[in-house]
Amino acid sequence: MNSMRQMNQMPYIIGAVIRIYPSNKQKRIIAKNDGAARFIYNRLVARDKELHALGRVKRYCEPVAARISYLKSLGTNLSDLKAAYPFLKDKEIDSLAVYNAKQNYQAAWNNFMKVPGTSIPTFHKKGYSKSYQTNCQYPSGCTDIKKGSVRMLDRKHVQIPKLGSVKFKDSGMLQHIFARTSETRIGSVKVAMDSCGDYWISMQIGSVCPFHNAMPAVGHGVGIDVNVKNLYTDSDGNEAENPKFYTKTEKKLAKAQRKLSRRMERAKKDGRSLCDAKNYQKQRLKTAKISRSVSRRRKDYLNVQSKRLVESQDFIFTENLSSKAMMKDNDYAKYIADVAWSKFITMIKYKCGFYGRIFGRVPAKNTTQMCHVCGFILTGDSRLSFNDRSWTCPDCGTFHMRDHNSAINIKNSGTRLYLPDSAL
Repeated sequence: MNSMRQMNQMPYIIGAVIRIYPSNKQKRIIAKNDGAARFIYNRLVARDKELHALGRVKRYCEPVAARISYLKSLGTNLSDLKAAYPFLKDKEIDSLAVYNAKQNYQAAWNNFMKVPGTSIPTFHKKGYSKSYQTNCQYPSGCTDIKKGSVRMLDRKHVQIPKLGSVKFKDSGMLQHIFARTSETRIGSVKVAMDSCGDYWISMQIGSVCPFHNAMPAVGHGVGIDVNVKNLYTDSDGNEAENPKFYTKTEKKLAKAQRKLSRRMERAKKDGRSLCDAKNYQKQRLKTAKISRSVSRRRKDYLNVQSKRLVESQDFIFTENLSSKAMMKDNDYAKYIADVAWSKFITMIKYKCGFYGRIFGRVPAKNTTQMCHVCGFILTGDSRLSFNDRSWTCPDCGTFHMRDHNSAINIKNSGTRLYLPDSAL
């Protein structure tokens, strides 16, 4: 019998996030696995950070050479880690949580070594949120998603390694996944508690058949220019509002944070641990819920706008912007973070993949400074500043609204790059 394909062999992959309601015992197991995963990650960070620093010593030094030799001799296999740290043999600790912590660290270290501009991996601090990553495993020769180590037991309970049966709440997505007849499997599974004390599982699901049907062609496409005044302006001149969720909640959040700070100072003055300070913990929870509300409202709005855009267009092109680099400008960092360009564009990209649309990024150079009618480019002192919202081309005399002109240039560039034979 043929075995089920691995996740990297599945052509279609989606994610599913589901609320769970663990018992007190299961909560303790989640906390224990979070601690074990964080411990291993931090031990590997400490080892390689020291090796990296010692490797930069140019002259031979016997103590340095001996230390390097010792650090390199430390094993990083699962058996070596369990031998070095016996508490990992605890039956409640998922060995896959330890393995995934090692794999995640290795990926972070490889990015540091190979990707320019990537910082060295840092220690994971203990916080109020908790998480660890495990995997769904299947028996040899199995092709049925229902027989994995992570599976639905009934409409209200899901089986998770080490936790056993956990009550969950689902909108019907998980039931739909487990009812599929095509070859489908669950890959990695993240068990997490957020800062508000709610528990979730995030599952990677792969299949040989698409999860969504392609949408019919509409015969039209756009370029979009994201900005902080509006969420985006498209090449047809349409604009999507920027609700500014954080900006509108900023005063309320700041007030809650000041109150939290006062309660922290009071607890410290009385010599009490913050974990035992009930008033501090109540206020911390209120503050966390305000922040989570902002994040959820923003995510919901971006999901609605991206879905609406993908449904109405055959192709969507956008600039290849680096939000991280742009947020180094302290004057606009808050507003760029609030509008969440990167998240919005990511949503458009994966929804285009779901529904058979074309998505592309074009170079950002001169999309704002170039007239889409005659191709004239503003240079020197005539270049537009951030506050210039409209301009008139000095060559052909065409009046431009800044964002609309930029969106048209993005569409034209995208058409040349991705649709060279198109008549659009």
